[in-house]
Amino acid sequence: MGQEEVIEKALESIGLVALDRRLYQACLELGNPSVSELSRKLSVERRTVYSSLERLKKQGLLNGERQAYDRGVCVQSPDKIISLLEKGKTSLAYAQYQLEEALPNLLAAYSQAGSLDGFKIYKGKKQVVLALDELLAATKKEINYLGDYAALLSWLGGEYEMSWQRKRIRRKINIKMQVYEEVFLAFEKEDNASWLREIRFLLLPQKTTSSLYLSGERALFVDPNQGEAILISEVAFSKLLTLFFWFGWGN
Repeated sequence: MGQEEVIEKALESIGLVALDRRLYQACLELGNPSVSELSRKLSVERRTVYSSLERLKKQGLLNGERQAYDRGVCVQSPDKIISLLEKGKTSLAYAQYQLEEALPNLLAAYSQAGSLDGFKIYKGKKQVVLALDELLAATKKEINYLGDYAALLSWLGGEYEMSWQRKRIRRKINIKMQVYEEVFLAFEKEDNASWLREIRFLLLPQKTTSSLYLSGERALFVDPNQGEAILISEVAFSKLLTLFFWFGWGN
């Protein structure tokens, strides 16, 4: 495996999308390039370069401030990637510790008679739409989302999804979304503040076509392939799923 491929794999492991990985490598190759040089090198618009640089800065891989980018972009050395990978391992270890601590209560809750009262299955698109509407109606402040938004949108239809998002905005409900790369890059071009939306790149070992919504003590799984949704209102399970969401959000 060549040096560039090693760096590429490492950057992917810390959650950088393809464009950001290419830009980092271009900065190493060119040595303090300007935004214009990066734009030409990667064949993308200058504003796209700026967005990518801001994401690198959030990861701690970029030196300097935005106003200095036109004079030259200086990225951190590949040594920084190692420290970020180690940080990720530490976060994973902490998440594992919390899961192990919660496991006895989870098993106890599952084994109790009547514990299935906290689970409800919705079959068919009309029922899933009802489940999403009920989730939104029950939400007071914020919804967290994780999954394949493109697959969800394709199944539900853009008209309904737009209607649901507008109702969310009218009620001033914020949403945090962890989505795959293609949706992440599309959202980057939009005014996320006006959509009351924050986004992160979703990094999973294997891609899933399902979606997960979290709101308070409710968790709603939507599976477009099966055409159904499962609502979990059992507190211990919901807390476990919320833990996974925030672990991904923080990385």
